Amino acid sequence: MAELRVETRADGSPPQFSGPTGDLVHFLSFAVAERYGATHELSGVARVLRTRSADTPPPAASAHPEPVEGRAPRDRLRPLLTFAEDNPADADDRRDMEQIWQLAGPVAEAAAWAAGEIRASPRLLDLIGGFPDLLPRLDDLQQIAAWSAERRAEIRLLFRL
Repeated sequence: MAELRVETRADGSPPQFSGPTGDLVHFLSFAVAERYGATHELSGVARVLRTRSADTPPPAASAHPEPVEGRAPRDRLRPLLTFAEDNPADADDRRDMEQIWQLAGPVAEAAAWAAGEIRASPRLLDLIGGFPDLLPRLDDLQQIAAWSAERRAEIRLLFRL
């Protein structure tokens, strides 16, 4: 079963996922694959999110200290697409894992934005119908990332199949 793990450089015990993360791993993977023509339901969700109007405001309760006004829709999803496999086989894999550390605030914003856009769209809700854990795990990811952002820490997303 696919699993997502969030590592943080913050001290303390961050919130954890409240349930299985497989639907979230699949969404993130199909969001990347969408760029290459994937036609899965979850790639369709990513496609719709990428084409959302640029005037959709960012989340009101931003955990990231930098302004995000004017960020393009594609950029809003991008922090969720920075992840690596949590099973390094060689030095290249370990280097890749080190390079995916990122500020937590944009991840929190992206997760909150994606969840909000999906909840606001009957079409997107229909597309994720077979993935009941996606929205709760996006909410969990937002909380984990916001916790790290409050501590000005970086995080990285790691998956295991």
